[in-house]
Parts: sequence; structure tokens; C-alpha cells
Amino acid sequence: MRKPRSMIVTVRWCLPNDAECKVDVMLYPAEPMVMYDSNGEGYPGSPASAEVMSRGAVVIENGKRRELTDEEWEWLEEAEAEIEEEAFAQAG
Repeated sequence: MRKPRSMIVTVRWCLPNDAECKVDVMLYPAEPMVMYDSNGEGYPGSPASAEVMSRGAVVIENGKRRELTDEEWEWLEEAEAEIEEEAFAQAG
């Protein structure tokens, strides 16, 4: 059996002002428990996890690009858990 590998998923995320961001999320697979000894010692395993790796977004207004405002970045950070959930959903 092949061990699942980590992967990067790019999530498109829409901000309240309709600006669209692309967010890279690193997905780490769950690791099973491993028993080393009959007394139960070993590695307890770990659940699947996600980590937002980078954010890149620009807003187009009147044909010009602009960076996100501090307030928009804060909103994106507040949505981090939802973004990670979306990454798992996209990865299947």
C-alpha cells in the first residue's frame, strides 16, 4: 500500500467586496497509529491537517490592480479554517 503524500491545493476565495483570492493550502494526510510493543507503546497517529501556505490576491478596480487592504487581509485570516475545509473538500 502506498503511503498518502502531502499535497498543495489552491482554493479560490471570494472576499466581501467580491475580490477573488487564490490561497495555497498544504494538506497533510492522517497517519495511523503504530504499535511498537505489546504493552501499547508506540506512535499514537495523527489526524489529517492543513496549513495555509501563502495568499495572493489583487483587486481590479476601474481596470487597475491594487493590493488588498489590511481589513481585507484580516477578513481572509478570519476565514482560514473555512479555507482549509474547502481545500480538503477539493482534494476529495
